Amino acid sequence: MEEMEEGEVAVEGEIYDVGFSERQKMEVDTSVKEIQHRNAEIKNIQKSILELAEIFKEMAVLVVDQVPLPQLFNPSPPKKPPLTPHRKGHDS
Repeated sequence: MEEMEEGEVAVEGEIYDVGFSERQKMEVDTSVKEIQHRNAEIKNIQKSILELAEIFKEMAVLVVDQVPLPQLFNPSPPKKPPLTPHRKGHDS
């Protein structure tokens, strides 16, 4: 004798699937809701990433506008001020 699962029926020794059981329908509904929630979260992340990319583009424009182009590609180290001897008893 073959075992039947929930949602199956036997007719003359043959087992037929009669569709989803109520429990299976609830599981499908729960899964669909979880997928929809995750999809909405992914869309929010995507929107945030696009906004962040736009901010970085705007910052790049500001940097280029403030620093001459040759200096961007050939930066020279900052010049150090000359050292002055420190005298005891004098505040500097």
